[in-house]
Amino acid sequence: MKIKEISIKNFKGIEDLTLKLNDFTVLIGKNGVGKSSVLHALNFFKESSYKLKVEDFYNRKLDRKIKVSITFNELNSEVQLTFKHYIQNDELKVIKIARNDQDSENLNITQTYHGQAYVHPPFNEIRKQDKATPKRNLYNDLREDNKYSSLESVSKADDIEPNLKAWEDSHPNELELLVDENQLFGWKGVGAGRLNKYVTFFFVPAVHEYSKEETEKSSYLKEILDLTIRKRIEVIPELEDLKQNTASEYQKIIEYQNKPIVEELSNDLSKMLEILSPGCSISVDYQPGEVNFLETTYGTILEEFGFKGPISSVGHGVQRTSFFTLLRYLGEQQVISRIDDNTNF
Repeated sequence: MKIKEISIKNFKGIEDLTLKLNDFTVLIGKNGVGKSSVLHALNFFKESSYKLKVEDFYNRKLDRKIKVSITFNELNSEVQLTFKHYIQNDELKVIKIARNDQDSENLNITQTYHGQAYVHPPFNEIRKQDKATPKRNLYNDLREDNKYSSLESVSKADDIEPNLKAWEDSHPNELELLVDENQLFGWKGVGAGRLNKYVTFFFVPAVHEYSKEETEKSSYLKEILDLTIRKRIEVIPELEDLKQNTASEYQKIIEYQNKPIVEELSNDLSKMLEILSPGCSISVDYQPGEVNFLETTYGTILEEFGFKGPISSVGHGVQRTSFFTLLRYLGEQQVISRIDDNTNF
């Protein structure tokens, strides 16, 4: 899964730009032409809750929407299955939109992810409506049209979208390729999470204080180091067995402790309820929690002319070259992995 193209509208100093990317892309230009803005746009796309300021809107025009769309190609079978509703011509285009609430006195920005999909345009007004009652009213009004008489009646607004999808599946000739009014997979975090499973962004600012790396829970160095090492670690069957056995034993202990308690409580409550509502009963249920194993953490010690210490203790030149050494190693390992995948039959 690779980035083929990025399109940016109304972000920082960029009003409208479409940039096609190769396997290795270098941006060259004089100061102030927008090189850094392109990188920040990629970071805006990556971060589901990017901290936007007034200055991030082109010419500080808050009435304009920020739109950053990325087109991915070279999709593997798992990606194609996950995003099947949004793929056209073996490519996936995802758009992130930021809009400011014009009715609010203060900066009030919402950020959403969308895909391009073949949809039935008359359904858009229903999909735009986020309040349950107006949404149901629009849906019921549409059902009065003979053309949409096959749409089933609903009691909940959540049942509307599956019915619209079913109608679209059975009427392919009525569809047009548009930006889906629904958020990608329903919610911003879910859509971003699905994407992050298949593609990784690392935004490295021109100036970065690596001493912060030692105190921040998430940092550029930690993310890259973690990803680099995990590319090399194989699944240990004994460790997986230990996790499964531990979870199973935990479930047994919880059941041994809780089962008689909830049965007794259900019985007592049902007797009391029977007095007030004959023929009714209460059943108390429980769901055991999960056993979580903490992931192994990794760190680095650098040596510069005999002095050893964390990355923040060495010179800025070594800090940067160490950082890009990890990036280069990770990139080479991914190339080797792709070669191995293509040569295994």
